[in-house]
Amino acid sequence: MRFNLVKRQLGDFIIMLLFDSAFDDEFLQDNELYRTLIDEMASKGLQSRAFKAFFKVDGQVRARYKMFRDAYEKDGRRVSIELFDDLTEQEDFYKELITEVVKRVTGKEEPNPEKLQSLQEDILNDIMGEMNEKEE
Repeated sequence: MRFNLVKRQLGDFIIMLLFDSAFDDEFLQDNELYRTLIDEMASKGLQSRAFKAFFKVDGQVRARYKMFRDAYEKDGRRVSIELFDDLTEQEDFYKELITEVVKRVTGKEEPNPEKLQSLQEDILNDIMGEMNEKEE
């Protein structure tokens, strides 16, 4: 699973990590340095601060973070975080990925540009539609 964030959402993601860390002693327990820091922060009021901040986090980020954490912890799937400057950069990433997949599947180094563009638009519309549905 890939967790895509626009750079301005990185802080929201960190708040979600701190929230989970404050209320779940087993969260990221394998990292001793991290757990030590969280324990120190907890003694200084991390739980109440993380709780207040949690409700200020963008709902879209909260919903996607939950799927990210579930995939990481429950499914044991590989997860990655992608940071983008803006949504245009994210769309460019998907278009490049789609192009590479088409090249490998078809064996064509130069796929038909019109068909490729149409496929990219269809897939991007599907992806953005799914993201919007999950956000609601």
